[in-house]
Amino acid sequence: MMKSNTITDELLTAYLDGETDAEMSRNIAVALQTDPDLRARLELHSMPVGDVRLAFDRLLDAAPEAPEFPPHLYHIRSIGRKTVFAAVAASLIMGVGLGIALTTSQKNTSDWKDYAAAYHALYVEGTLSTVDVTETDQVVQLASLSEILGQDLNSARVDRVLQFKRGQLLGYQGNPLIQLAYLTPSGDPIALCITRTTNEGDQAVSTGTLERMAAAEWNRDGFSYLLIGGTDYDLIEEAAKRLEQSI
Repeated sequence: MMKSNTITDELLTAYLDGETDAEMSRNIAVALQTDPDLRARLELHSMPVGDVRLAFDRLLDAAPEAPEFPPHLYHIRSIGRKTVFAAVAASLIMGVGLGIALTTSQKNTSDWKDYAAAYHALYVEGTLSTVDVTETDQVVQLASLSEILGQDLNSARVDRVLQFKRGQLLGYQGNPLIQLAYLTPSGDPIALCITRTTNEGDQAVSTGTLERMAAAEWNRDGFSYLLIGGTDYDLIEEAAKRLEQSI
């Protein structure tokens, strides 16, 4: 098992941003379960993204127009987005003394996957364990969702590892967002979220971290997919590859 004292601040930041590979994400997740000091360090690197963005937007609205600079001053070495955002966030937090719970987000919160992940983060083991939908009702349910989405979802009902529990209709920016819920053999709730995408071309399965949960995403035939839940990165990656082929 990976020792906590070998997990640097840079690795924790990459973990929060979903930029660590599956093995490293798994090692950090295991270490977080047993090391309270490491969890405390992780909280320090987390950021109230929505509140910081709102405060920053308000500052921008009140700021004066930027002056015109001579062209030669534009040749300044660019600074990474994370560095700029971290500096702005730190100054805002220190200036207004934000006393709110810290949250985790991998990307810009305008991305639908962040909202889907935050929604699924509210699931606990008992959320789906009492759901009992008959096979006939599952078929009817998926047929209705398939018609709304414009994609046949019936094959998503059967998986050799995940137990399908239910499907439901959500939405994002006026577009249908379908959530299919499963249970893993260990009882973890897993969600497959699907919506249409305007991105051209297919994207193979890639894994990462969202809301401190294992996640896999891919694009295919005009649809965008997110499979998320638990901390078993191998299970999520393998299930994502099966679902990519079956749907």
